[in-house]
Amino acid sequence: MKPIAVVCALALLVACGSQVTGGGMATDSEFDGAWERVRGATDAQEQGDAVAAFLRRNEEAGAPALQVSVHRRDTGARAAIDDALWQDPSQYEVTLRYGTRSHVFVPLSSASLQPLFRE
Repeated sequence: MKPIAVVCALALLVACGSQVTGGGMATDSEFDGAWERVRGATDAQEQGDAVAAFLRRNEEAGAPALQVSVHRRDTGARAAIDDALWQDPSQYEVTLRYGTRSHVFVPLSSASLQPLFRE
């Protein structure tokens, strides 16, 4: 293969991004908009649906593995993902990380958490 053909093929792969693997290209504003729907939700079902849509969007875009951490809202102390979180989720801040992107929200109920812990 000629060097120019290799360079053109690589440029095309970079330009197409995740579309080569079947995913759609996503911009930061698309992720930001999807995340604002999570934070702006007015009820638990709406928030849970928005979390599920946000997770799907990241998966479709080929995002790195999701990391979840939890902190108590009153003290800021790191908290376990355990029954206390499920019993009173509004007392916690949940942080979702995809690589360098970090997203924080306060769950309105355990329904808001369910999309995060589906198998």
